[in-house]
Amino acid sequence: MALYVFGIGGTGARVIKALTLLMASGVQPENTNTVIPVLIDPDNANGDLNRTLELLRLYRNVRAHTEQDANHFFGCALRSLSDAGESATANEYHFSLGNGRNQPFRDLIGLNTMSLASQAMARMLFSESNLEADMEVGFKGNPNIGSVALNQFRDSDTYKAFANAFNDGDRIVIIGSIFGGTGAAGLPLLVKNLRNADASVPNHMLLRNAPIAAISVLPYFNVQGETSIDSNTFISKTKAALAYYAANLCRNSSLNALYYLGDKVSNTHKGADGAAAQRNKAHFIELAAALAVIDFMQHDEHELRVSDARVQTPRYFEYGLKEDAGEIQFRHLGPQTLSTAGKSLAQYFLFQKFLRDFYKEMPEKAAWMNNGSHKLTMDVFNRGMLRDLDRFNHIFNEWLEEMEQSTTAFKPFRRDVQGKDILNAIVGSGEKTSWNPMEARGLDRYSKILSRIEAALPPLGNSERKLFALFSQGTKEIVNERINL
Repeated sequence: MALYVFGIGGTGARVIKALTLLMASGVQPENTNTVIPVLIDPDNANGDLNRTLELLRLYRNVRAHTEQDANHFFGCALRSLSDAGESATANEYHFSLGNGRNQPFRDLIGLNTMSLASQAMARMLFSESNLEADMEVGFKGNPNIGSVALNQFRDSDTYKAFANAFNDGDRIVIIGSIFGGTGAAGLPLLVKNLRNADASVPNHMLLRNAPIAAISVLPYFNVQGETSIDSNTFISKTKAALAYYAANLCRNSSLNALYYLGDKVSNTHKGADGAAAQRNKAHFIELAAALAVIDFMQHDEHELRVSDARVQTPRYFEYGLKEDAGEIQFRHLGPQTLSTAGKSLAQYFLFQKFLRDFYKEMPEKAAWMNNGSHKLTMDVFNRGMLRDLDRFNHIFNEWLEEMEQSTTAFKPFRRDVQGKDILNAIVGSGEKTSWNPMEARGLDRYSKILSRIEAALPPLGNSERKLFALFSQGTKEIVNERINL
């Protein structure tokens, strides 16, 4: 089956970014081997959107050079609607409003062509500033505008490509914040369009009865600076959205699973109305939301029964840490999160740390670099793959650094460790050592483990595939046996 993940607005884009980094680390959603992300945002220049779009393309480029039987990094396939659907006009990963974003809201709804009575009604529902809003950078915290403008999605090439490609057994996850404009409007609207799909929509009965989860992200930051968005309205907007969801999503059993996630709003982002300036720093809540996607995929299909567009056993979830902490480390995570994501993130951290900081300085006589027909010296690799992987790993490090800087910090790694301490990079899980002072430690032990594993690897076809398989298996041994995370 395929998993369709709709990320709505800036928060939706950042959650899909976190999900992509988890999958690169080796977190494999159960019951599927294909994830199809769709980002819905009218703001084509949104910084969060474009950072995620870049990451998705890098993931696919790098994954093309991996081998999946002996390697778990980049394990899940990413596809786009332009791959999956019959419509060649569907954007690769992103839906925007098209021409609707280049006109004021009053023109989008055809205010001047309405009858006088309808104009009067529209002016009761929308303020003058709402009617004059240009939507070039989104809805600026106005879900009442977004709920009308985003209804274009059901008539778009993107939606048609999605509906055409949807198969029996596929699942859908919809992600959005509910204290702003785009996500608060788009999340319930998309659920409504799916559950009420009519006969004009391809595979409409499959869509009406599809397993659907929604991840509603409650306030977890505020904004300051030059922006028209007022953080003081976040709580009141959230209350209104929750009341609407209770009446229109929960009471009529529209969702198989609804996840609630939020945090203290003491974390502050620099204000921006959108466009390239909207580049909010990563936050642990977005990682937790990505883990909610993984959780939904763990549920057996028998738990997700839908009949005549009504869910038989709807379920509701929160996320909690093992213990409260201002600086979250792996020891604060519950056992499910630690086994699902903690070990994989630790493995990928050790892989990219070695690659970025120590690989070029390794002596070429190291057995793992020179043994066999496919050697692993830097000069033999595909240059495009190395460039894409280096950029991907830069984003991975940037993501970790941003989460460290949040008021609720996620800081499981010592990112600045040197070679002799590389196996002490996981906070709270140091390298196991013995009494023997001659025992290989740190970078030397890492290299010896790689050399031993390299000698036992099956033929993998080329040096790139060998690289990922070697470090996937080597870091797994380190995490399970030498660090004991």
